[in-house]
Amino acid sequence: MQFAPVPEKLFSPASRVMVILAHQDDEVTFAGLVQRLPPGSRFMWVTNGDGLSDQLGMADADYAEMRRKETVRAMALAGFGEDRLRFLGHGEKSIYARLASLDDAQAITGRAETLSFFKDIAAQVNAEVATFRPEFIITHAWQGGQPEHDLSHLMAVLAARRIPGCQVFEVPEYELAYTVFLRFGPWRTGPVHEICLSAAEMQVKKAMLACYVSQRRGLFLSRLLAMAGDVLERGRELVLRRRLRMPSFQAREHFAPVPVSRDYRVPPHGIDHLEYIGDDWQKKPMSFRKMVLPVVCALEQ
Repeated sequence: MQFAPVPEKLFSPASRVMVILAHQDDEVTFAGLVQRLPPGSRFMWVTNGDGLSDQLGMADADYAEMRRKETVRAMALAGFGEDRLRFLGHGEKSIYARLASLDDAQAITGRAETLSFFKDIAAQVNAEVATFRPEFIITHAWQGGQPEHDLSHLMAVLAARRIPGCQVFEVPEYELAYTVFLRFGPWRTGPVHEICLSAAEMQVKKAMLACYVSQRRGLFLSRLLAMAGDVLERGRELVLRRRLRMPSFQAREHFAPVPVSRDYRVPPHGIDHLEYIGDDWQKKPMSFRKMVLPVVCALEQ
């Protein structure tokens, strides 16, 4: 992996930066980067985060509102008021159901309506971007880990293409059933940027994590994976027989420019079975080729 100097203009107080994400709490994985962004930055979440409402036995709308309030509190800790936040509010469950319908022969008559649904979301994203006219956009990495992450990424990239000079950066979340977590895979080509968080930035990051009471189960897994990352790196120190003196796994965050030549009609890993491992809608596995690719083609038209 090729590490490159961090683009300092991204953090200039005068720069116009927009962050486009799928779910409330996605920003916490790179909360150090968030804290360094200009005070005028704009943040937008595409879904309402209702996907896990059943775990807490809550109505979808109540759970979604709970997550929105958690995000407002977390972002305030990072220095951004509610006036800098935008929630498009599209239901996760509705998105998953519509994606699954693209692989349902009995629902073929609704295919055009389903693709129109996603085009409408993309139009909303485009309108927000066109109004703000950012110089930089930060979004999820195109990883094949979660379909809403990937579609939010694509919508952000397509909107950025309409803004002259707008550069898009992607932040890794997870892929290959969490075996690659908060990092790009070793197969990635091109530059990757790394920032190391100060003790104060780490305190804020942990406080932001604590805001998400609704996500304790998922964040517990995230903490375990971060601890595993630290264990692996300490193991590498033993193998190399030298102290690397590196900050902890969570205190280092990676991001990278989105390659302009990327073909979004090809699965992120090149093989459909490696995408969205373990992710399903009512026991129907998510598929890039059958469910996401038709949306990609519709959005790129």
